[in-house]
Amino acid sequence: MRIVDVDSAAFRRSPEPRRKQSTAMCRSRERRLPGNTDIASVMHPRWSMPHFAPLIDRSRVLPEDSTVSDSSQSEIILPIFDSAERRYIRRGEVDVDSARRAKALLDELRRTRMLRGGRISEHKQTLRSRISGAIARRAVLPRLAERVAFQLVLKVDTDALGDRAVWLAIGDRLQKEIESLKSNLALVDRQIVVALPKLSADQVAALHDELQAADPAVARTILNVALDAAEPIPAARRYLAAFHRIVDDLGPIDPGIARTVANATFMAHAPSRKAMDHLKQFATLARKFEDDVEFVRTVAKMAFRASDPIEAARGFIADYERVVAELTATGAEPAIARSIASIASTGADPMSAARTLLRHFEDVVAFAKRTHPCVARSIALSACRATDALTTARLYMKNYDAIVRFVCRTDPEIAHAVAAQAFRSDQPLRWAKRYLEQLKEERRLRRSTRDARQAAAD
Repeated sequence: MRIVDVDSAAFRRSPEPRRKQSTAMCRSRERRLPGNTDIASVMHPRWSMPHFAPLIDRSRVLPEDSTVSDSSQSEIILPIFDSAERRYIRRGEVDVDSARRAKALLDELRRTRMLRGGRISEHKQTLRSRISGAIARRAVLPRLAERVAFQLVLKVDTDALGDRAVWLAIGDRLQKEIESLKSNLALVDRQIVVALPKLSADQVAALHDELQAADPAVARTILNVALDAAEPIPAARRYLAAFHRIVDDLGPIDPGIARTVANATFMAHAPSRKAMDHLKQFATLARKFEDDVEFVRTVAKMAFRASDPIEAARGFIADYERVVAELTATGAEPAIARSIASIASTGADPMSAARTLLRHFEDVVAFAKRTHPCVARSIALSACRATDALTTARLYMKNYDAIVRFVCRTDPEIAHAVAAQAFRSDQPLRWAKRYLEQLKEERRLRRSTRDARQAAAD
C-alpha cells in the first residue's frame, strides 16, 4: 500500500483534495507499508475528527474493515503533523493554554504603537522567521504573518514568546479575525494587513460603528485613512473632528463643495486654513461650471489630492473641455460627452480613454435597451469604464433585478428608484436596504413637516 503524506497547511487551503491535486499541492513524500496492514493502524488520531473526513480520497481507500495486500491497488492521503501541531490539536481540541497565551501576546502587541525595526540580532531574525512561518501555516496572509512576527520579537521578551504551539494559536486567532473583517466590514487584504497588527477585529468594528454613528457619509473614508496611521483610533477621531470643522467653516461660503474640500484636506496639519486657501482660489475656476455641481465636485476631489491643487484643477478642466469638444463633434450627445469627459480626464491620456469609453457606452446601451430600456443609459455610463463592459453590464442588470424584487415586497412604488441607486454595488441588497431606509426617513420627515405646517395653519 502507498501512503502519501502531504503538508497539512495545503489541506486546510483545499478542503476536498482530488486525485490530480494530491501530489502537486505541497511537498509530499511516500511511505511503503507491508502487506496486510490495517488502515486504521496508520491513521493519526486526529483523523477521527469529523471535519477531517473529506481529506481521505475515498475513491482510493479500501473499506474500514479491510486490510491491504496489494500495494498497487490502494492509496490513502494523510497530512504531515509536526510535534507542536499534534500537541496543539490533541484530542481534536485547541490547546487551551496555547490559545490563552496567544491572546495575551496579541493584546500586548496592540497595546502600543507599532515599532520601526532597525538591525536585529541573528537570533531574533531566526525567531521571527519561525514565528511567521507558524502563523502563516494557519492560512494567514503571509505579509500579515511577517508583520505580526516582527512586532512580537521587537516588543516582547524572547522568553515570553512561547513555543510553536502558541504561534499556531496566534495564526488561528488571526485567521478568525481576517474572516470577521472580510465578512462584516468587507475590508480587502491590504487593509487587513495594515490593521490587524494594531487593532483586533472587534476594535476595528467598534471604530467603524463609532464613525458611522457620528457621520455615516464619511465614516468609511475616515476609517480607511485612519487604519494607515500609527494609532488608528485617535487618528480617526482627530480626522473626523477636522472634517466637521472644515465643513462648518466652508458651509456658509460654498455648501455645494464644502464636504468635498473637507474630504480632501482633513489630514493636513492645519486643515481649516489649507481648505480655506484652496477654496478661495478654486472658486474662481469653478464659477464657469456652477450649473454642473457634480463636475465641480469631481474637479475638487481630483485637484485637492495633488501637491498643487490649483494647477491640477486648471489641467483637469483643460482636458475636460478638449474631450467634450471632440466627442460632441463626432455626434455624441452633450450630456453624455460631459459625463464621459469627467471620467476620461482623470486618466493619463484623456482623449484615448474618452474614445474607448464612448465605444463601450454605445455597445452597452444597445445591449441593455433590449431588457432594461429605462436604465440602459445609467447602466452604460457605469459599465463603460470596465475592461469588459458587457460582462459588467450583465452583472449590473442582474443586481438591478434582484433589488427590484426585494424592494417590491414592501415598497413597490420606489423599487426602481432604489435599484437605480444601488445596482453598482458589489453588495447590492445591503446598499439597497440602506438607501431604502434613507428614503423612508426622508419621507417621514416631509410628512411630519407637512403635518406641523398644517397644524400651525389651523
